[in-house]
Parts: sequence; C-alpha cells; structure tokens
Amino acid sequence: MSIGTTLWDIVRRNRGIIIFFAIIGFSIAIWSIYVRANDDGIIEGRVVDQNGNGIPMAKVLVQKKGYDILDEPIVTMTDESGYFRYEDTPMLEFVISAEKEGYRAEGERVSYHRYFMRHNYKLPSPLQLVKEEAQ
Repeated sequence: MSIGTTLWDIVRRNRGIIIFFAIIGFSIAIWSIYVRANDDGIIEGRVVDQNGNGIPMAKVLVQKKGYDILDEPIVTMTDESGYFRYEDTPMLEFVISAEKEGYRAEGERVSYHRYFMRHNYKLPSPLQLVKEEAQ
C-alpha cells in the first residue's frame, strides 16, 4: 500500500470531521473579514420631530454603559437634516439621548448593544423630540 492510498483511506474514513473543521475555518475567516470591514467605531442616526422631520442643531449625547452606570457623555450636534455621526467610539453597551431648547424627549432612554467594541452601528429608529407648546 502506498502513502497516497493510505492518506486517501484516512481522509475517506474521516471526511465528516474534515468537513466540520473546514466549515469552522471558513466561518472564522468570513467573520474576520466582516469585523475588519466594520470596525471604525461609527455610531450614526437621526433626530426627528413628531412629524418625522429632521431637527437641525440638536445636541446628541452618547454614554458608555457599564453595570448600570453611565460614563460622562460624548456630545455632538445634528446637521441641517437632523443626522448625527460619532466616529472612533469603542463602546459595547451605550445609551443615546437628544435634546434641544423648545423640545422634550419622547419615550424612554434605550440601551444599545454592538457585536464588538468598534462595530459600526446605525440606530434602528430615529431619536424623537416633541415640540413643546408655547404657553
């Protein structure tokens, strides 16, 4: 029996295990590519009013959350269409809120979770502020 025949026989008897490890290796490679393509630490979203219109120059605060304690917020402002963007934010758990004079926050504060510390994250829904009625 030659070495080639012996190796082929081993592969044939253990093909299930070989396929299993090949799938695991392929999955790890794909995940690594995904992480490399999405690791800029970007958090982005939009602040809107009750009609869905973007609120310009609203203050947006993002706070790192850990063990129900919130760190000091990192602050940015929305653009003329109500969009905001943070870059290089290595947070796994965080809370975002928005505020602007003449508006009040709508709803409860929501905690967000990323897959890994610098995962790029777009808020699934906009932050909503409601215009206060003049008295």
